[in-house]
Amino acid sequence: MNLLQAILPEYLADLAAAATLTAITWITRKARWRKTKTAPDHIPPP
Repeated sequence: MNLLQAILPEYLADLAAAATLTAITWITRKARWRKTKTAPDHIPPP
């Protein structure tokens, strides 16, 4: 149990960091895609 208590916080921190990076990448990609989708050369929504 001691080993688990030593490893778990680091594992959770790594997991949180990976999830944050993934979320940031996904959000920026989505925002970039939305920007290109609503580019001036496209027909604007009514």
